[in-house]
Amino acid sequence: MKAEEILATYCTGSMFILERQDVVVGILQDNGVKKKDAEKAYSIFKQNHPFGYSGDDVPPVDIDMFFRAGMRYLDAADDLVSFKKAYWTLFVAAVRGHPEALFRLGMLMGGEYEGCPFTEVRSAVKFFRKADEKGHPDAKLHLALLIADGFRPDTAEEAMSLMEAEVSAADAGEDADTLLDAIAGLRGGDAAPALEKLVSLSEKGVSEASVILDAVYREGYRTEKDPGLADRYWRSVSF
Repeated sequence: MKAEEILATYCTGSMFILERQDVVVGILQDNGVKKKDAEKAYSIFKQNHPFGYSGDDVPPVDIDMFFRAGMRYLDAADDLVSFKKAYWTLFVAAVRGHPEALFRLGMLMGGEYEGCPFTEVRSAVKFFRKADEKGHPDAKLHLALLIADGFRPDTAEEAMSLMEAEVSAADAGEDADTLLDAIAGLRGGDAAPALEKLVSLSEKGVSEASVILDAVYREGYRTEKDPGLADRYWRSVSF
């Protein structure tokens, strides 16, 4: 495979910005390109495609092969270069819609892999959301766990969906049942008693209820919008 074809495979999507020559040259060398030729190819490719490929330009690849290779890299990763190699190899599959690759990148960027020297909650959120869209069964739960790191759900529906996933996984008893009843009521029944249940749970220190109330009042979901009240509930969240 020529250097240009290799770069076209890896440098895909708006998330890939060609800012690390050492990483890109390393990828080329791993694929059998001599260092001098790799550096030249990098320079030419960056000039012609400063942000990589995107949209209809995305070249077809065997995404399962890249996922398996990325997982091998990830399982053995122990420093910056090896974690970056795992990231970009998984990214080739993820940007083409591979659910498990998206999920693993969410875990990686969310700090779930010990020793990873780069993490970013916003990126983890994007990967988990995309994995959820692609049907990954655990994406919602792991997205909910990021709330402890400062992630604030965008909408009331997202907040309710994530809290459903969390309490269902925990099997947490009476408060969990009350929370699920309140969510059901807020979605399709009488909003007033549902909100009363959530307020009562929040006052008891149930953070899942506070997360939902924050989103409800921030959005004005089935009640009046109240940003100040939303912020108050958000400040009470403690996971």
